[in-house]
Amino acid sequence: MGKQGCLAATILRQGESLMIVASRFVFRLVGVGTLGAILVLWCAVTPPVAAISEPESNDNEASELAPPVAAAATAATTSANVTVDLESKPLPRIPAGTEIGKTAPKGWSNFLMIAVPTLTEEDLADAPKIASHYAQMFKFTLLAQTERTKTGYQLKSVARGFAMNVRGKELIVESKRTFGGKVGVFGDRILAENEKHIEADVRQVARTPTLLLFDAQAVMRQGNDHVRMVLRHAVLVDPQSGKTYLFIWLLSKSRDDYAIAERELQFIPEGTREARYLSVKRDKIVLGIPTPEAFALVRTPQGKPIPWAKVPGLEKLAVVKKFTKEQVLDLEKQLLALGRSVLQ
Repeated sequence: MGKQGCLAATILRQGESLMIVASRFVFRLVGVGTLGAILVLWCAVTPPVAAISEPESNDNEASELAPPVAAAATAATTSANVTVDLESKPLPRIPAGTEIGKTAPKGWSNFLMIAVPTLTEEDLADAPKIASHYAQMFKFTLLAQTERTKTGYQLKSVARGFAMNVRGKELIVESKRTFGGKVGVFGDRILAENEKHIEADVRQVARTPTLLLFDAQAVMRQGNDHVRMVLRHAVLVDPQSGKTYLFIWLLSKSRDDYAIAERELQFIPEGTREARYLSVKRDKIVLGIPTPEAFALVRTPQGKPIPWAKVPGLEKLAVVKKFTKEQVLDLEKQLLALGRSVLQ
């Protein structure tokens, strides 16, 4: 092989190595909240999926609003004639091209939160430059759409997406639609590969006409370790006032159960721009390739901390792994009362 052939082969091998490195850059999150919540994942937002079907109205003993969500194989009707969807499914996606500002964009009623990945100077020095670059490029975003019916407000949809800076604006992007945003040589590939992870790791747990409960599989820093945990998000709308509430709490997990991992849950004010700090473990970066535990969230998304003891019985419901319909309605009732008390 001639000199030109050897050079070409060397460049090809180097390029393939970089693509392998890029394709393995995954941040488990999180965020809205979530965020969900959330959460820092390198993901794209593909074309929007259908939102949860618009429910019809009925009477609800707990909230005076009971528009049932679309029927599913796992849905069940309670004695109060409220339909609770217990099917595990990914969250709908915010349509690509949606501009994220300080308030809800057109077509949405609530801008819940946006998480801005942040690395300290020390962590920037420890992480490969390409990893640090992509880690801070994409911002986990949560939006909600509520609507008023004859009997009160309902939660029509909660959707997630990833925003990036495009010519001075924050736009929701997907792997093949970055609208001229500078994603670099490997950005499209990284976005496409990691979209698979958010589909698998950020999942609905339960849905009622006024509540969405979802879990995000996350890697969290616990002491000096990076540990796989769960960030649970609850988004609900007050059927009387139309106000939305976002709660996030951290769960530790074993093979069969969850447990409360912190003394407080977090109430996330609407429109929160969270600096989502990331921890880097250099010993989890092998030959320049980060393992899934190389990066972790330093802390639970921060808002207004609320001690679990403030609401007797809430902690017991908050750790349920597989809910019954009655447990979902009980949890919603307690969170609704807590949200009202926080905003009084």
